[in-house]
Amino acid sequence: MEIKNVKPKKTKKKKKNGIKTAAVVVLVLLIIAGSLFVLSQTVLFKIKNIEVKGSAIYSSEEILNTCKISSGDLLYSLNNQSKCNNITTALPYIKSVKLSQKLPDTLIITVTDNTAHYQFESGGVYYFADSEYKILELAQEPNEGLITITASGIKNPKVGQKAEFVDPTKLDVIEKLSKKCEQYDNITLSSIDLSDDIYINFTVNKTVDVKLGSEIDIDYKFTHLSGMIKELPADVSGEINLESYTQKDPKGYFKGY
Repeated sequence: MEIKNVKPKKTKKKKKNGIKTAAVVVLVLLIIAGSLFVLSQTVLFKIKNIEVKGSAIYSSEEILNTCKISSGDLLYSLNNQSKCNNITTALPYIKSVKLSQKLPDTLIITVTDNTAHYQFESGGVYYFADSEYKILELAQEPNEGLITITASGIKNPKVGQKAEFVDPTKLDVIEKLSKKCEQYDNITLSSIDLSDDIYINFTVNKTVDVKLGSEIDIDYKFTHLSGMIKELPADVSGEINLESYTQKDPKGYFKGY
């Protein structure tokens, strides 16, 4: 009988060795990752320096004193942004805050300054507000460069917070008039009187009062308003009445003061 040499099978042994090797590699990687995490929480990526940029209104010290981030905090912490959210309320003339990092240990706080766009008059007091109706400042005297809103019906106005309107339809009127005036080069909105719930009254170019009437045919009324203003002297003062103006019966007149 012929006896053949039979080679032992090594497949299972090799597989077991491979599994052991992979397990060792994974364990080593976990140890390294754990060590790096511990270092990052104790030694690495700690804030040592904080730079403040972007504001021409507030000093770096004012911003840093308002921000809750301090030296020793983690540079890449997800909580850093939330710690700065109070800045836009406490310092209302700041519109936005952005954080960035500069290795190895510097946090950069970049802010964008806000600007006043409206002033709401209430009881002889003026509340300056930005274009999104966030109240920036309380003043005893008006600012001639801002759009004055009278009889707005804002309730409990607070500096640093967005104005709330008792009647939301008045906010709609403000937004609609602002957008319509922006469409014409010769119409600059100066003030809006919201005391009438039906008829819209406002002032343009500081000296021309406009009685627009209702919102019916408002697009045609503004086109006609722009045309009338083009025919008036630049320094004229008076009233343009478009209350009876309609697309079918275009009637409007100017009365000088």
